[in-house]
Amino acid sequence: ATYSGTTVQEAAVDEADHVKNDGTHIYLVKGRTLRVINAYPLGNLAQVGGAALPGEAGQLFLHDGHAIVCSAADCGSAVSVFDVRDPANPVLRYARYFDGRLQASRMIGWRLHLVLSNGVWYGAPAPQHETDAQRVARFLPNVRRQPWEAGVELLSSASVLHPKGYD
Repeated sequence: ATYSGTTVQEAAVDEADHVKNDGTHIYLVKGRTLRVINAYPLGNLAQVGGAALPGEAGQLFLHDGHAIVCSAADCGSAVSVFDVRDPANPVLRYARYFDGRLQASRMIGWRLHLVLSNGVWYGAPAPQHETDAQRVARFLPNVRRQPWEAGVELLSSASVLHPKGYD
């Protein structure tokens, strides 16, 4: 049996969808759920598996027996990787939470590229004793293993260029 995959705009670059298929199963993200549907043979059409997502599903990739879901979580954006080699029992293998809203994503091999927007909030003035690096670090996006834990910077403050006198 043959099946059609995602229309590819650039060779080896996968684009996200809400629906993917592997020829036998359809993988669908909607709301806060990943659904796995047995689609072949057609007489066996039925949902066979599923998993809860940490936020509203936005983008889905299917790669090497894994469903990679990007979703809008309360704390920003979430990436969840499910092992779906047993489609009836998706198993969460990896979850990370990122500051910022997901704008776009692409996958090249196992590498997921995310474009996030993270607005800068200027609240109370920075403490006088704060260094330039500390000031910049307050505005850099973080990645977390749990939604509200202390994060790890995605970029170092040294990698940010800004004009002198930016404060």
